[in-house]
Amino acid sequence: MLRIPFLGLLFFTVLGLKAQPTFELIPLGVYGGGYEGNLSAYLLCEKGSQDYVALDAGTLRSGITRAIQKGQFYESSQEVLQKRIKAYFISHGHLDHLAGLIINSPDDKGPKPIYGIPFTLAILQEHYFTNQTWSNFANKGDEPTLNTYAYNPITDGGK
Repeated sequence: MLRIPFLGLLFFTVLGLKAQPTFELIPLGVYGGGYEGNLSAYLLCEKGSQDYVALDAGTLRSGITRAIQKGQFYESSQEVLQKRIKAYFISHGHLDHLAGLIINSPDDKGPKPIYGIPFTLAILQEHYFTNQTWSNFANKGDEPTLNTYAYNPITDGGK
């Protein structure tokens, strides 16, 4: 679980003690609203790994491109999207947390899990990946499904 290492790191930071980070966090976007190239999205991985979970996905490609320019990745943005991002965790269904996932779905390679509470996954299934507003890149909902993404509901107290 990601919660314990983060809280441990925060605890040691507050006390002024040196703690070895157990994960790496790369901000791809940190704003909401009208900052379309800088919307909420972070890549998180275990320290030493190159397999990331995207925490929200408001901005993907432009954030990855900036991370490449800063030397955080040495592949193309397409390769980072396809090979380094292994899963998505979407906090809620606002477009500034989903736009990058939706817009980049034709170029992504799956199957990749999308984790979220059932309400958030229902927003994706019923409003975005519907074949009416965008092709259904998920594994459930309107046919045909393209199976790039697999909905994985999380529940309170679950892992």
